[in-house]
Amino acid sequence: TLKEPFFVAFSNTLEHEEVVKLKDLLADENRYLNRELLRIAGDEIVDSYRFVHVPESWERSERDRRTLAQVVQIVCTVTMVLVFLAGAIFAIVRWSRGQFSVASFVICFVVLFGLGVVEVLNSWPAMTANFSTAQPYSLQSSIALVGSLLAMLVISVAVGLGVGVVPRWAPAGPDDGTGRSLMLGASLGAIVACVAAIAGSVGAPLEPDWGPYQAAASVVPALATALGPISSWITTSALVLLVLAFVHATSRGWTRLRSVMGLVLVMFGLMMAGVGGVATVPRWLGGGVGVGLLLLACYVLILRHHVALVPVVAAVVAILETAREGILRLYPGSLAGSAVAAILIALAATYWLQRFTRESETAADAR
Repeated sequence: TLKEPFFVAFSNTLEHEEVVKLKDLLADENRYLNRELLRIAGDEIVDSYRFVHVPESWERSERDRRTLAQVVQIVCTVTMVLVFLAGAIFAIVRWSRGQFSVASFVICFVVLFGLGVVEVLNSWPAMTANFSTAQPYSLQSSIALVGSLLAMLVISVAVGLGVGVVPRWAPAGPDDGTGRSLMLGASLGAIVACVAAIAGSVGAPLEPDWGPYQAAASVVPALATALGPISSWITTSALVLLVLAFVHATSRGWTRLRSVMGLVLVMFGLMMAGVGGVATVPRWLGGGVGVGLLLLACYVLILRHHVALVPVVAAVVAILETAREGILRLYPGSLAGSAVAAILIALAATYWLQRFTRESETAADAR
């Protein structure tokens, strides 16, 4: 009859589907067994591990990407060091001519070096954890301690020289009163932080945002959270002040060489974007150019008339970043440390603004 062929065909279809399902199940079980990779010695399991197979072509391309990113970061860091070195040499020359603020240098040096010493002592257990057991502990501790103190000394001197030379080199701007200047600087800093946050959110991140956990390894994590941002803020402010003072003096108040100085500020933005880390070169280029154009716009519109606002602008950006870390509460004491850091940075920025304005007016009267 006609029914029998249809029954046979339908039965074969069902059996074929069952065979395919069993085949997929067998392949899945084989993959699971291969992932386990259990090695057996005798009748005991002595080792087991899991792994994710990565194609060799992807591994090579990823290694090349990281190598290129590291090269870019090294170049940016070396460039920033050279900027500080050039600023220090120029400051020494100005100091020899009496065109230097010794008080600002001493204050900056003492604060930075003191913060560095506290940071070294607070992070000492984390440093000793990396010591080798093949060498004497006393030798390694002496090298680490002396090396850290020398590094702090060099950094403090270089940053202090930059802070001391700028007030006698670039005009602070109009004296509109501390309150009005702080309001203007805080507004500009909020705009800069907003633009930076928007630019940082462009593109898919290559890794999760774990947050900064470094302070958790310190003896007192809250102390590291409170003092760490201050050093970064002072260093960043001094670096930006040096570059803007150079641009202002070379362009004579933005009256000549505008194209060249604009390119200098864009390149400086690229260097700043690369110091903190480079995920991919295209993202670094995009972010760096954005930072440079933002810095150029801030200088042309506001900072060339009131360069003393730079510490206040940088302070607002640092406070917002510190507040973000405190809100995340990544470790005990992070919120309290962030609050203390924000208060100290705000007070220091106010004092820096007042001192910068006062010393610039004194230098202008001396001329």
